[in-house]
Amino acid sequence: MAQIGTHTVSPNKIWIIPEHTVALLCDLAQLTTNDIVLNPCCGQGRLLSSTLQHGVQKVYDIESDPNLLSSTKSALKSYDSSRYILRQHDFLQWNE
Repeated sequence: MAQIGTHTVSPNKIWIIPEHTVALLCDLAQLTTNDIVLNPCCGQGRLLSSTLQHGVQKVYDIESDPNLLSSTKSALKSYDSSRYILRQHDFLQWNE
């Protein structure tokens, strides 16, 4: 278990952000075609898809779970692969 603020979080817990919340986050960030986005826990790729729809220049996504990364790759088939980079790694333990 990890402590994040006042919340205790299980390291095996997967939180899926609803589609409307992802769209709201992108709108609030006022993304432009000049922006580059880092998503350290890409999950199923919802934020990645939404940022690409908002026209950002490049998205870097990292996911430790190979099943979720596979799901993300499937969800991105309609996007230009030169606009995103996917890596399987634990972002919190990355030391490069």
